[in-house]
Amino acid sequence: MKISIAMTTYNGAKYLQEQLESFAVQTRLPDELVVTDDCSTDDTCQILNAFAKTAPFPVHIYRNETNLGCVQNFGRVLSLCDGELVFLSDQDDIWFRDKIEKIVQFAAQEPDVMLFMNDAELTLDDGKPLGLTKLGQTLSLGREEFNFVTGCCMAIRNTFLQFALPIPSSFPAHDGWLSKMAVTLGVKKVVPQILQYYRRHGANTSSWLTSRTEKVSSFDLLVRYYKDGDPRPHAVRRLEQLLQLKERLNNCPDILLMSPFMSGRIENALLKISAERKAVDTRLRLLALPRWRRWFSLVRFCYSGQYTYFSGKKSLIKDLILR
Repeated sequence: MKISIAMTTYNGAKYLQEQLESFAVQTRLPDELVVTDDCSTDDTCQILNAFAKTAPFPVHIYRNETNLGCVQNFGRVLSLCDGELVFLSDQDDIWFRDKIEKIVQFAAQEPDVMLFMNDAELTLDDGKPLGLTKLGQTLSLGREEFNFVTGCCMAIRNTFLQFALPIPSSFPAHDGWLSKMAVTLGVKKVVPQILQYYRRHGANTSSWLTSRTEKVSSFDLLVRYYKDGDPRPHAVRRLEQLLQLKERLNNCPDILLMSPFMSGRIENALLKISAERKAVDTRLRLLALPRWRRWFSLVRFCYSGQYTYFSGKKSLIKDLILR
């Protein structure tokens, strides 16, 4: 199985060397490291070029002509990888020596899984472990395992990338798109083993609750949920994203449709998307009513089980009091 590491960089000189060194000492070396630099102005490219000269595997470095931003930069680097299994990497983490080996073992045992996610331990800026993990924080919030989404913990089969790419430019996060597609198809697997450090410092792009350096709880999620305010703009965006997902699955390559396993999953995924879109659309329609007129309909909507597509009774309460 050919292995690629897909790394994006942007002004990452401070931590980059440690991450590169963790690639070079893997018990199962990658077959290539592909890097797309998003117009760095520090020493990032010099560090990459120096590493490429001594790395025990080929290193392909591409420098973007213009700044693409995190989402599209990841889309570009993934499109340039040749490996059958592609590992996503940030520029500031540190992989454990057996990360690639462990995930490759899972991939060999479970050929129907398209996206694997390992757990990661949170560290401070200096690399000091905090005793907290990304998956652990997700579960502490009261979320399910499938809600665990962290791009740098992903490994993806190239066949999956054939229809996951390109990542829609309007989608807020590359890992959110990849995970949503994999969950909808039922081809995502969370590996609970901690296989890397996830460094927290002032310049991280992710600020979600699971990245906090102190233990979180369901109360933190509740506070964040009600601080978010009016759910209608989010619901509109969600409808747009579901439509993008539907269109992508409807236009997937013939090579996937020829597989009885995947074609059946695509059929089921389209039914799931249709049901979710109906629930979001109905919620929006009910929220368009004056508050005094929507109470009965919202309670009936809740008892029909439709709020399972949102945040359960928390969403009901928000909708009942929303002006």
